[in-house]
Amino acid sequence: MKHNNILRSVIAFLLIGSIAFFSSCGDTSKKNEQGSASVEGITVPTKKDDQKVREFLTNFYNTYKNEGYDDAPRQSMMSSALRAAITHIREYESQNGDLVLDFDPFIDAQDIVGGLYSGEFNIDKLNDDDCSWQISYETGIETVRVALQVVEENGEYKINDVMIGQGNNATSLLSMSSTL
Repeated sequence: MKHNNILRSVIAFLLIGSIAFFSSCGDTSKKNEQGSASVEGITVPTKKDDQKVREFLTNFYNTYKNEGYDDAPRQSMMSSALRAAITHIREYESQNGDLVLDFDPFIDAQDIVGGLYSGEFNIDKLNDDDCSWQISYETGIETVRVALQVVEENGEYKINDVMIGQGNNATSLLSMSSTL
């Protein structure tokens, strides 16, 4: 009985996190002068921005090839909310000895593997109506897929959130941070 309650709680948490991830970037309740959705100073890129967002994501993922594991070049490419969430998770880990994020969420792995390291990765928009993108690459064993949100913050494209895990086990990094 206790196991069923825990399982239900975990499933509910994952479902809510997934819904929050995919619905938050499509919020069009506020508009800026160009007609783009805007929430608390963050602008959601529109379809006309797709090529620029692809270039931004290509530059972000090329830092793995050029810089390896050094996070510094990627920090400026993350939104302030995402940087704060990652900092919060790392502080929680050090205070509690709990490894919540023992891998790089942007590559969904602990090591730079397969095609990503050689710069061979695909960038696909998940939905034309929002800011969800998917990065995929081959490891030689499997295809790794990572879902991201891209927004414009202070006139620059930034990664605003990343889904951790796949399918029913996926949760938003921002949602994960808020539960710690």
